[in-house]
Order: sequence, then structure tokens, then C-alpha cells
Amino acid sequence: MLTEDVMKYVLTCLVAGLLFVSVAVASGDGAAERYTKSCKGCHGVDGSNAAMSKALKGLPAEDVKAALAGYKAQTYGGKKKAMMERVAATLADEEIEALATYIAGF
Repeated sequence: MLTEDVMKYVLTCLVAGLLFVSVAVASGDGAAERYTKSCKGCHGVDGSNAAMSKALKGLPAEDVKAALAGYKAQTYGGKKKAMMERVAATLADEEIEALATYIAGF
């Protein structure tokens, strides 16, 4: 049988865990939704599509971040430069960071 102190400890840990999860969910960065809206059409669901564009799967977050920042500043790009500049122009720096982290997770 569990003692009252052990039960209080377990309950406290459970509540703390639930609070942590709820804060993480509530403060979601929206990167998955933004990727779906702005990137998935050309790069594919998991970033592996190279038919219409460069595959993103396997790229480190820093490379993705540098590319998006470069497109936004109009200092980077290849044959799809104009399209990517239009997409990146709408991204805040926080969104670039979140997208880079999300894409690096493919």
C-alpha cells in the first residue's frame, strides 16, 4: 500500500507533467502547419521530393535557416529563386527558426 507522502509525490509529479505538456502544446510554433501551407506542395510531405525542387530531407537546421534567410534577403537562390523569395518574404525570423528546426527533423 502506498503511503500518503508517496501518493502526494506521485500526484504532484503527474500534475507538473500535465502542466508542462499543456504549455508545450499551447505554445506550438505552428511550423508543421506553415510547412504544409507553404512548402509541402513543392518539397513533399517529408521534404524528400526532388522532382520539382531541392529535397529538404536530411538538411541540417542551420542550412535551412541560412537558405530561408537568404531568400528573404534576396541574396540566395537558384532556379526557383523568385518563388522562394515570395515565400520567404512573408516569414518572420521566429518562423524561419521554427521551420528550420521542423525540416531538420525529417
